[in-house]
Amino acid sequence: YSTQRGDLAVTYDLGPVTLEGGFRHDVTDRTFRETEQTTENAVRLAADFRPLKWVAVRTSYERGNRDYDHYNPERAEDASFVVPGPLTNLPELRRYDQAAKNLDRISALVQMTPFDGNLGVTLHFLQSADDYDDKSDFGLLKSESRSWTVETDYAPADRWSVYAFYSNESYDTFQRGRQSGATPSTNPLDDWTARIQDDVGSIGIGGTYAITARA
Repeated sequence: YSTQRGDLAVTYDLGPVTLEGGFRHDVTDRTFRETEQTTENAVRLAADFRPLKWVAVRTSYERGNRDYDHYNPERAEDASFVVPGPLTNLPELRRYDQAAKNLDRISALVQMTPFDGNLGVTLHFLQSADDYDDKSDFGLLKSESRSWTVETDYAPADRWSVYAFYSNESYDTFQRGRQSGATPSTNPLDDWTARIQDDVGSIGIGGTYAITARA
């Protein structure tokens, strides 16, 4: 596969506040997959401001969609066989990395550097939602994620510094499938759904110390 991305951003400075508007266009070309090409377009709005000299805040919102040129469910299965057999996956199945979807992203970043910059504290929040339900009957239909991170670093001298962080991530997905035997089932009574929720917490500490030697 190969990917191409174009990104356009326009900013306007209002003194303590900087506004940004942007547009991105992503194209992915694939071989031996169900789609030959997918395109993703998104617009974003962002703002940067400094309520205090030692505090910087950035917020952004992005909304977009992804679509494909065409979707051939037999293409990936047949690609590796000289004489392909019958289709084993559901013809209506759409793989999540190629399926059409609507997307929303919200993020906020706060950086604080009090005490002449020796101490730094960073807060980051990200929430995203992907909706595949409009054009997908089977596979991943909805996906939501949320994460927040607190990180601090302390560098009282040039030779050494320490840091610590905590991050929490939560995921909520909904998918639909159909139980089949040797051939894909056409009976809606064989449908099943699954909602999966995951919560992940990460914590870390570290430091650096520079050692110099004289000849």
